Amino acid sequence: MTGLTLSNLTVGYRSGRHVTTVLSGVTGAVGAGQMIGLVGPNGAGKSTLLRSVAGLQPSLGGEVQVNGTPTSRMSRRQVARALSTVLTDRVSVARLTCRDVVSLGRHPHSGIGGRLRPHDHAVIDESLRAVGAADLAEAFIGELSDGQRQRVMVARALAQEPSILLLDEPTSFLDPPGRIALLGMLREVCTARSIAVVVCSHDIEAVMRYADTLWVAGRGTDVTIGAPEDLARDGCLEEAFRAEGITFDLRTLTFWQSDEGRPRAVVAGAGTDADLARHTLARAGYRVVEESLATTGTDLTSAGTGSTDEGTTPLTVRVVAGGWEVDGTVLSTLADLYELLVSHREGCCASHRGRGGTSAQLGRGTADDGRGCNIAGQGAAGEETATAPDPGRSTAHRMDADPPDARSRS
Repeated sequence: MTGLTLSNLTVGYRSGRHVTTVLSGVTGAVGAGQMIGLVGPNGAGKSTLLRSVAGLQPSLGGEVQVNGTPTSRMSRRQVARALSTVLTDRVSVARLTCRDVVSLGRHPHSGIGGRLRPHDHAVIDESLRAVGAADLAEAFIGELSDGQRQRVMVARALAQEPSILLLDEPTSFLDPPGRIALLGMLREVCTARSIAVVVCSHDIEAVMRYADTLWVAGRGTDVTIGAPEDLARDGCLEEAFRAEGITFDLRTLTFWQSDEGRPRAVVAGAGTDADLARHTLARAGYRVVEESLATTGTDLTSAGTGSTDEGTTPLTVRVVAGGWEVDGTVLSTLADLYELLVSHREGCCASHRGRGGTSAQLGRGTADDGRGCNIAGQGAAGEETATAPDPGRSTAHRMDADPPDARSRS
């Protein structure tokens, strides 16, 4: 088979007679043109597995095959010609040019003295072009940004002309656009060159966009293998990264802080403005539910758990011309909407505390008010008055992704 095959591989550490097993019985394959995402929580053994596969540390048992041949029967030069790695080690040779760094990838193919032939120079140039770094060839590696440096290190690995490419945390130190750009480039190189690629990463949400298959190292010694969506659907990812108060949202395929106990809200409208309103609501501390469920008293969180919000109506934010409308008040910016939502939620919670409400009831309303949280208060004469935002309150209330659909696992 062309590519990488692991058969009952066990990895860990040996110190004298003491053996520490990190992962055991790992069996899987990566074919030509396939991209695998190796994910798991800190300390799960991802880097240990990658280093053992690369031959940088001995395995405790099992077998690694490269293009159908066990690595135990291959010389180091043979392995280096077929398998290349990009590790997390930082480059310390600041005065080497990018071309010099990439040329190091030709070492397994060079003869005595390490002289580069015309073919070697052609491979170096093509490797730089493949990662979009041709214009950096004469730049010093120490003067590059993190994203540029990572591209050059991938080019160095490609210069080995491998059939298998292993990368350990290649998106570390990169900003979000840089992470996506690097993974997208790896996906293109994987397909165009028919290379078997394994990317070890903590950035599971980005890796899931590009990987054909995930290898999930959980909290035990097993590795679970499957399609990203299947592993999300059956709860494998949420279990592997299990943390108190954190859930994995199946709609956005992202991790979120649980929104149980928050006041409910619904967005009426569609398009980008509706999506931004949902994000603003979640950031302001609301639990966003589907509009079609708003009149039923149930939502995706309570459905199937025996918990309902019968008798209450979620707060509604409507997308209108010129902004967003809440109980007759039109807000022209999302900053204004956020301020109004937060100040109301805080006032609503204070009102419930005054009536002896529990923390689980705060902001959810009672049968006599008919709402989860009413955005307008009642003046002395009975007229509605919008709650004014507090200009002195900090708005550093952080949420990082599109709001979840409030789904939780029963």
